[in-house]
Amino acid sequence: MSLHDAARAPRVARPDRASELTESVAWSITSYLIVGAGLGALAGWGVDRLIGTGFVVGIGLVVGKALTLYYLWLRYGTHDRAPHQRDPKTSSTGGAPPRTHDDVRPEELT
Repeated sequence: MSLHDAARAPRVARPDRASELTESVAWSITSYLIVGAGLGALAGWGVDRLIGTGFVVGIGLVVGKALTLYYLWLRYGTHDRAPHQRDPKTSSTGGAPPRTHDDVRPEELT
């Protein structure tokens, strides 16, 4: 194959950057869910060994999963922009951003 033929060969489509980031986030969330539940169960197992019971491992599993879900909600679920930064064309609330003390004109002070 010559260089000219290689230039005319069909190119393999490369995923764009957004799809790579989406896939990365999906793997991160999956990893957090697995590790969070595992660490909770491990902590529960340790408590079970210390006090000689057998039910704390289940509680640790549930608590670990709940804490992981809360952490994921904070990290990935609350990334929406503040209400005053939303685009009025796409936002359901719309309107102008709230005014601050720097927005007051001198004639409004009297």
